Amino acid sequence: MLLFSLEQFNYLARPLWRSAKFKRGFFKTRRFTNHELFLTIKNKVAGQKCYIFGAFAPPDENLLNLLLLGHTLKKESARKVTALVPYLGYGRQDKNEKNKSWGLAWMGNLLAVSGIDKIITVDIHNPQSAHLLKKPIVSLKSNGLFAAALNQDKIKFDSILAPDEGARERCQWLKQALKTTAPLAFCKKTRGPGGVSVSGIVGQWRGSRVLIHDDILDTGGTLIAACQAARNAGAKEIVIAVTHGLFTGAKWLQLWRLGVKKIYTTKR
Repeated sequence: MLLFSLEQFNYLARPLWRSAKFKRGFFKTRRFTNHELFLTIKNKVAGQKCYIFGAFAPPDENLLNLLLLGHTLKKESARKVTALVPYLGYGRQDKNEKNKSWGLAWMGNLLAVSGIDKIITVDIHNPQSAHLLKKPIVSLKSNGLFAAALNQDKIKFDSILAPDEGARERCQWLKQALKTTAPLAFCKKTRGPGGVSVSGIVGQWRGSRVLIHDDILDTGGTLIAACQAARNAGAKEIVIAVTHGLFTGAKWLQLWRLGVKKIYTTKR
C-alpha cells in the first residue's frame, strides 16, 4: 500500500511510513506561470491501494492538491484511493437551505469525479449527513483518547454537558468510555443574526464541576454560550474536550473568563 501526504501532514504520516504496512508515495506539485496547479507522481501506482493524507479544509490549496492527486492516481490505474482527512472540512454545511451554499453536497460531487473511493476522518460533525459525500466514510471516534487523558490527569466532574442537542450522542460515547455515572445534560441552542444563544439546560444536572464535550471549537461561539448557561446553572469549574481545535480568531479566549480550567483537543 502506498501512502501519499500533503506536505503539512507529513508529521502525521511519518509513523505510518515507518510501519511495515505502508510505502511512501512521492509526488511533486508546481504552478504554471498562470498559477494553474500541475502534479507529477513519482511511483508506479497501477493496481495499488493508495492513501492520501490531507484536508478538504482551508487553505483551499489543500483541497485542490488532494483532489488532483486522487484524480491522477486513478488515471494511472490505482486500484483504490482513500482520503485520510482528520477534520472533514465543509461538514457543517450539511443542510439544504434556500439561497445558501450546500457545501457538503458540493464536496460529494467533487469527490465523485476526482477518483476518491473512500474517506477516513475523525468525529464527523453530523453522521446522518455522510451520505452527501457519495462515498463510503469511516468516522473514527475520539472518546477513547479523551477518556485516557482525563483519567490520567484525574479530572473530577459532577456532570457532562453537551453544548447542543446534536452533541448528545458524542457525549454519551465519552461517558461510556469514562465509565462514569455522572448525569448527562444538553443545552437548548438557537442560532440567529446575533450569533449563538442558549435558552436553558435540559436533562439531569448536579454539582459545580462540569465536563463539556463537542467536535469543533472554531470561533468558540457555541462553547461560550454553553459555558454561560453552565455558570447560570451553578457551575464553578469547567473542563472542555473538543476533537477539532481550530481556535479561529480571539473570541474563544472568553472561555477562560467563564470558569474554564482546561481545554483538551487532538493534535492538529
